[in-house]
Amino acid sequence: MQGKKRKSSWALFVPLEGQHSERGLERQESCSIFTPAPRIRKVIKKARSEEDLRQRHLSVDGFEKVAIGDSPRFAISCSRILPIAVRPYTTQEAQNTALVSHYFRMEHTCVSTKGNTEEVEQKVVSQGILEDIIEWCSFFPGTTLVNNVLLGYRNLVAAKEFFAAIVNQRKKYKTARLLDDSVEERFYAFLLQWILLWESDLQDMYEDVFCFVRLCFKAYHNAVSYINLLLTDSDYRSPGFIALNSHSKIKVRKSLQQRRKVQFIDLLNFKADTLAKQLTMLESNMMSQVSVTDFVGRDWSKRAKQDSSPLKALSDHFNRVSLWTSTAIVLCHGERKQARMYSKFVRLAKKLFHHRNYSSCCQVLVGLEDASVTRLKLIEYIPHDLVLTLEEIKSHLSPIDNYAEYRKIKTIIPCIPLLPVVLRDLTYMYDAMPDYIDEENAVVNLLKLQRIASTIYDVNLWNCCKYTFTINEDCKDVLLFTLAMAQGREEIYEYCLRSHPVRKKRMRRASTCGYNTKSCNSYSE
Repeated sequence: MQGKKRKSSWALFVPLEGQHSERGLERQESCSIFTPAPRIRKVIKKARSEEDLRQRHLSVDGFEKVAIGDSPRFAISCSRILPIAVRPYTTQEAQNTALVSHYFRMEHTCVSTKGNTEEVEQKVVSQGILEDIIEWCSFFPGTTLVNNVLLGYRNLVAAKEFFAAIVNQRKKYKTARLLDDSVEERFYAFLLQWILLWESDLQDMYEDVFCFVRLCFKAYHNAVSYINLLLTDSDYRSPGFIALNSHSKIKVRKSLQQRRKVQFIDLLNFKADTLAKQLTMLESNMMSQVSVTDFVGRDWSKRAKQDSSPLKALSDHFNRVSLWTSTAIVLCHGERKQARMYSKFVRLAKKLFHHRNYSSCCQVLVGLEDASVTRLKLIEYIPHDLVLTLEEIKSHLSPIDNYAEYRKIKTIIPCIPLLPVVLRDLTYMYDAMPDYIDEENAVVNLLKLQRIASTIYDVNLWNCCKYTFTINEDCKDVLLFTLAMAQGREEIYEYCLRSHPVRKKRMRRASTCGYNTKSCNSYSE
């Protein structure tokens, strides 16, 4: 009596060391996807550590790479590294091979390379439907174009629609009977880059993606196993560009609050460099909470205004530091202490600029330029060298000509950029440039997509939190307490008017000109 025939199903099959080929391939068809095969159970029992298990899970027949075809052009490693083109495609070769629509356009443009002032003419893609852009990116893995497309597509479609475009483009090759190993290698490498860089985009599509990979790449060595491992093993997933090593949250010690009352005058007890380092660490911690995806999408400006948005927290911090600067100066009793505090903040701005914390430096400058501070004319009481330093910093961060001088500053890591400049550029790109070129919203404006993505990547969010300054607990506590005590702009100005009223001589001169009392005050100030 013949036994029942076992149903064949696909599985993540990992043969033991020294066992190869035909026998292993026969066992592969009889294993279940979700239930480990007997051999896999033995491997798991023999694994002494998670690292050993991971290596056994990846090492099939002693190799740690994915091989697509007999002569692959890409090096696809199983160690969370982006695919690399060993024998890269040329632009002409890709143009002759690519299966694109009639909407696909390329144009000549002049590009300046790094370290070379001369511009080189290159041929780049300017427009095309979403499938055309995916097709062109598949020829050039690991390039800036691929990174920009994988980030900027969120401004056009959702992740499911982007994945559907990948599937549709492969179906075109299958329909045209042009599907070979080189095409499969390109699609696998592009999908792998998406998973490695933005695995969070695929959280709701794990089953769909794995089924697609299992059906399309089952014949290739390690291809299905590697994708399955990336999608299911939480310890092995790639953190992507947006995962940052953020510092621990800064907490205020209760001992300082219980010991004495903190006042703004306590800021004079610390050196400007110490204050600058603690302020930099504070803003660095806040910048680490920001993801590049916070800048992407049609509703990014609305999301930035929500209370839970990291961009909203940074905006509030920007205003708070500027008010903190004005409050600390105005609330000092006597012109001598006010002049000392003013000098302290000028030195603080100098140190912040030296540490490349341009955001906090600009915040301090805004506070020094506040009307409640400028009417005190404290700049007359500080040394001449500090005046020159202040003017030099102002010239570098001046908003004239769309922050032309600031844009000339060479970026050195670590660095906290001037976020309002980035937000201004993004607002212009989103509003002035269309997402699609045609009226049917089918032809993608690739120029806008690349410019937005490159602007966001230039912020270097993953490098803003690499400051390693030592935390000064006393200075940190005083800084946080005084930041919380910063007054509003109107309250600071009213206190300034009470402590330094308008002189009577100026009032008489203004009254002779026929102005009322309210306009006299504004005129004399």
